[in-house]
Parts: sequence; C-alpha cells; structure tokens
Amino acid sequence: NAGDEQTGDVLSTAPPMDPEIVVSPIISTTLLPPAPCTDLGIAVSPIISTTPTFQQYISGGCEINLTVAIDFTGSNGNPLDPGTLHYRNSDGSLNDYETAIVEIGSILEKFDSDKKFPVWGYGARLKQGGDVDHCFSLCPGGEADGVEGIIHAYHDAFRSGLIMSGPTVFTEVIQTAA
Repeated sequence: NAGDEQTGDVLSTAPPMDPEIVVSPIISTTLLPPAPCTDLGIAVSPIISTTPTFQQYISGGCEINLTVAIDFTGSNGNPLDPGTLHYRNSDGSLNDYETAIVEIGSILEKFDSDKKFPVWGYGARLKQGGDVDHCFSLCPGGEADGVEGIIHAYHDAFRSGLIMSGPTVFTEVIQTAA
C-alpha cells in the first residue's frame, strides 16, 4: 500500500526442504514508537507454509494411479472412416485416442508401482439391441498391464462387437474411479 514502509528484513532458512536462504521484507502499515526494553528475550512464532513440488510428493511416497476411460459414443465418428477419432490407420500411425493413451500413459506409468491400470469404456451398446452402457470394463482381469495393455484392451473393444451409441454420459465412470 502507498503508506506502507519497510521496517526490516527477516532472514530465514527452511531446511531440509529448501537449503536456499530466503530474505523477506517486513512491511508495517502502523509504526509504533519503540517500547522500553525490559527483557532481552525474543519470542518468535513463525508460520511456515510451503507448497511441495510434484517430485517432493513422489519422493514422499505419493503414488499415481492411472485410470483410463474411453468414449465409445457415436459422436466420435465411425472407426472405419478415415479422419475420425477411433480410425485405425493402415500405415500404423496412431489415432487420436491411441496418441493420448501413449503420450499421457507413458509419463504416468513411471509413477505407478504395479503398472496395472483399470480401463473402462462408456457410451456403447455391448450387444445388438442392448441398453447403452455408461461404464464397462475393457479388461477381462479388471486391469491392463502397462500402456501396451491399455492399447491392447482398446483394440479388443472394437473386435468385441460393441456398437458405438450415445449419449455421452461419464458420471458412472467418474463415480467408479472415485
């Protein structure tokens, strides 16, 4: 504020999290006259607040558990048509879903101790004339082994005969993951 004056500095360290010295200005909006010194003791009760880094969370034992949910609603387009999100390219290049799974999964996989991931689908009929299912497992054993397993489960879903449908409802997937 305009009337604030710097009245001093605080020199502090926060080992072992941050060995760097931190200098913080003390700003006072009200300047009080000096009080007579009757006691040479000083009582300081600092409040230290830090935000841990991602690496500190992981080093402290926090684990990442990746869960994948794939949208099989018809709004993604026919997987047999080039240019749609689920199209399997004959040249072996990845479609949009495969790219997202590989790019994100390969990073997060490193922080998961067992590298086993639940993989669900939503927005499809699992059989002709069946109801639209808004949360179904793509893994017979419940989890895929690594990113390769996620991709394998994704490919197997199309071989299973599922029928892309709608509407896009992912509430059940979120509730299941929670």
